[in-house]
Amino acid sequence: MVPKATAEQEAAQEAFAAGHNLALVAGAGTGKTSTLAMMGAASRRRGLYVAFNKPIAVEARARFGPNVECRTSHSLAYQAVGRRFQGRLEASRHMPLSRTARLLGLDRDLTVNKKRLRATTLARLVMEMVRRFCYSTDEQVAARHLGTVNGLDDQGVQYLAEVLLRRAQWAWEDICSPEGQLPFHHDHYLKMWALTRPRLPADFVLLDEAQDTNPVLEEIFLAQDAQRVCVGDPAQQIYEWRHAKDIMSSFPGQRMELTQSFRFGPAIAEVANRWLRAASSPMQLTGHAGRPSGLGKVEVPDAVLCRGNADALAEVLRFLDEGVPVALVGGGKPLLKIAQAAIDLQAGRRTSHHELFLFSSWGEVQEYAEQDSAAADLKALVDLVDTYGPQQIIAAVQRMADEDQARVVVSTVHKAKGREWQRVRIGSGFTPEAGESAARSVHPAEARLIYVAVTRAREVLDCSGLQWAEAQISTASRAGATATSEGVPLAALPLTGQLQYPRSPMSQFLERYLPRTEQLISAYQQQVRTLPPAAQPMNERRPDYAALGHTIDYRLRLILGRGAGDAVALGIRILGSLAPGEGAPAAGVRRNLHEAGTQLLAR
Repeated sequence: MVPKATAEQEAAQEAFAAGHNLALVAGAGTGKTSTLAMMGAASRRRGLYVAFNKPIAVEARARFGPNVECRTSHSLAYQAVGRRFQGRLEASRHMPLSRTARLLGLDRDLTVNKKRLRATTLARLVMEMVRRFCYSTDEQVAARHLGTVNGLDDQGVQYLAEVLLRRAQWAWEDICSPEGQLPFHHDHYLKMWALTRPRLPADFVLLDEAQDTNPVLEEIFLAQDAQRVCVGDPAQQIYEWRHAKDIMSSFPGQRMELTQSFRFGPAIAEVANRWLRAASSPMQLTGHAGRPSGLGKVEVPDAVLCRGNADALAEVLRFLDEGVPVALVGGGKPLLKIAQAAIDLQAGRRTSHHELFLFSSWGEVQEYAEQDSAAADLKALVDLVDTYGPQQIIAAVQRMADEDQARVVVSTVHKAKGREWQRVRIGSGFTPEAGESAARSVHPAEARLIYVAVTRAREVLDCSGLQWAEAQISTASRAGATATSEGVPLAALPLTGQLQYPRSPMSQFLERYLPRTEQLISAYQQQVRTLPPAAQPMNERRPDYAALGHTIDYRLRLILGRGAGDAVALGIRILGSLAPGEGAPAAGVRRNLHEAGTQLLAR
């Protein structure tokens, strides 16, 4: 029996049918996919549903009608561009930094400000420049794509960026060639596709999980002339470390909410709402009155959700020792293969592991996993091997059950996103180690992770692993809603920084005097799309944005018929009489500035 649509769902359908662009904020379990399927079924136009990952896209195909195609952004990019690079994807995904350095022509160390950077470190920085470029909306690799380099001052980092820029630009040229030799990743062909300014084959586009959108996909989505609907939950944004971005807050469309959860009842909704407040979300969920749910201790739950991979493996080992059939979400094969590869590499033998066959030792793998951001997923596995040892991991994997035969499923919160179970226990990894508690607080990013965790339960939720975190947010709540979770007063934040806090002075001012910003944002977005790309210096890592801001400010003043201000007039007058001195511009420069300033004031 198809449940009756809620008033919120009906309102969203009506707005969609009227042709509006929508930003649909959908809380956990509020039926966002059902709502999108209702929209697609009520239309005869061609639709495209863009899913966050392949399993979501596959599941969605069974729920949408034949007029809506369900794809991921990477599958669209692969069809258009990526399939030409299939051979490179398989052959070079993980490559030792020493080999990457040789391909880049980096055969010696570099000294910057008396700091010595090894050739392998330089290779890592070059490839990270390319990766940051691929995540950006820029059209060329530039010095600003160099990431943080600890231990160097701004001048040293600027010099390093200029030195590496040419290598990074050459690296991108190599990556774009089917005959190239450098490591090739899925984000590379996604960026290539984005640079073609693709037009999606649809009359309307439905973007799911919009709170975790890659900036490249955001640019493609916003550039479409089709009707656009982005749906998601900003409080479930948990992939910032992958450069994901919440595009819902500034999307130029009508903002609507789905707050009635069908997944759990009022008791679990109350816990979820506490963590929504801790995550600075204005949304509050309503639990399904007809669904029983409660809080309590569960020794053998259906699922245990953990903060990280190490916590998850510890839970698996505990259940195995107790004789409880247990499965790990994602399966144990990746762990088994990495452990067997570690045994070979630790013994000085080459491995046939499809991602590690280029490495000659385990130390080389450790260096790569520690330094290269492209190895983020691999690093979690390497850390497990180093923590538990390959033999214990192999023994654990051999004793694990498949999910459909397990009594308990163990998962990290990230892998549990989008899933649900009857009885859920939250693991203890959210409690810091002894001696670390005083230094840590619950950051909004961690509050979002916990919100995702507690909303996976349908009937029983065991929050015993959250006692420390619950105490932290209770203390913060008693301190009042006038500060961030780190204790910074909201009024002390920059004006734009205050916008993410509904109770900040700036947000309250806008709510009172500019309550509906959709038309303003939409008009701005339309105007921006007609402008040429912003010109930025290629070899400058940090352009002087403060000076740029002042320039825009003065330009606006002049356009609006306002003077440049007394400070500018005084400065121009001083330039005409300024005597040479330390720090003063040369005489010719002073004359030119004084003349230009005088003409400006006259105009």
